[in-house]
Amino acid sequence: MIFWGVVLTIPATFAVVLYARVMGPRIEAMIERDTGETFTNKEAFAQFKEEAAAREKDLPPLWLSMMPILVPIVLIFINTVVAGIVTASGDRGMAAHPLVQVSAFIGNPVIAVGIGVIIAVYGLAGKLSREGSIAEMEKGVEAAGIIMLVTGAGGALGAVLRDSGTGTYIGQWVSTLPLPAVLIPFVIATLVRLIQGSGTVAMITAASISAPILAQIPGVNMVFAAQAAAIGSMVFGYFNDSYFWVINRILGVKSAKHQMLVWSIPTTIAWATCLVTLLIANAIFG
Repeated sequence: MIFWGVVLTIPATFAVVLYARVMGPRIEAMIERDTGETFTNKEAFAQFKEEAAAREKDLPPLWLSMMPILVPIVLIFINTVVAGIVTASGDRGMAAHPLVQVSAFIGNPVIAVGIGVIIAVYGLAGKLSREGSIAEMEKGVEAAGIIMLVTGAGGALGAVLRDSGTGTYIGQWVSTLPLPAVLIPFVIATLVRLIQGSGTVAMITAASISAPILAQIPGVNMVFAAQAAAIGSMVFGYFNDSYFWVINRILGVKSAKHQMLVWSIPTTIAWATCLVTLLIANAIFG
């Protein structure tokens, strides 16, 4: 999955970079014209560089900055590998082994991310006072609040689609279309993404609906089918998608028109480019 995910997205990377090079200056000019903000103020940029250089002296090293992200990923990966080994062995007694139990505990996503938070607090904010550390964490909660709200709302809508039978109906309808079998999860993910916005919900819904259908079709490459579900969920990221807000809040883009030019259009370009790459790869290796 990781290998093919990298391969299938290489052409999309070039396409999005080309879009950024062509449209980036035009979008910046549009934002300057519409909001009065400037991207070409040389004095402000020089001041920013001076402030960044001064602050860099107080920043933690790169390896420590990456630890809060890498440690949870490694712990979850270890738990996944250990659980797979236990399942493949067929020995239920292995599940009670202390190392397996420890792996299952620290590899639980909630615990793993909690460990990452602890590393961030004591590693990255070690020079701050207790009040300063709490203030910085409150800033993070404020920034993440809208993202969590949108994600929760998107997940709730996805659950409604599944429980109401709408998702099953979409899957049955798509399966009747004259399409290659590998595109069934792609079409479902695309439709769900456009309907309710969340890419995560689109992937999960497409996979859960299309898996029983594809299991009855011989010769389907399930890796490509899983990639199709992921690719379909990339189409036109908009307001209901939490990552839409992550990107635009980081960049400081506030206008809906500018936000769509910065994120919605590039995700659609990536979606279309990856679709072509997927069809070529499936024709050769599927």
